Amino acid sequence: MRNSLNILICLIICLIAGSAPAGDGAAPRHDDAIARILREMPAADSVKASSRAPMVIGVHIGEYSGRTRFVVEMSEPVQIRTFTLGSPNRVVIDLPQVTWKMFSPPRPSEGGTIRSYRFGQFRPGTSRIVLDLNRPVKIAEPMLLPPEGGYGYRVVIDLLPAAQ
Repeated sequence: MRNSLNILICLIICLIAGSAPAGDGAAPRHDDAIARILREMPAADSVKASSRAPMVIGVHIGEYSGRTRFVVEMSEPVQIRTFTLGSPNRVVIDLPQVTWKMFSPPRPSEGGTIRSYRFGQFRPGTSRIVLDLNRPVKIAEPMLLPPEGGYGYRVVIDLLPAAQ
């Protein structure tokens, strides 16, 4: 528990330090905070630093005219698999095994496409996010955006209205 608290404190300090402008006027490197967190995290005796799981550091939900955007912010790029399920309507996002380092996951907007969501380890080697929906959707081709503007790698998933 104490290690988790120390990691959380380091994460907050690193994120704050990584978003502050550099003293020489140079723009900060956006992956500096992530790199510092990884360097400062205590490695388990049997696990080398290079074999740590990628980190999910944030989730963002946006409601736009004609689509809902679900963004997963990561410490490094990952391959994902998405699919929909019906009765009830859901979107499933499978990721490789990740470490969840989100502070306070956002709540979906009232009456939006996403009613709620949950996340965790699905089985060894696979993590999963499940979006519970208020209406059926189809999934646009997911995009991977590189670190930019203070964000890590972002997996962008657009949900478009669909018939049942």
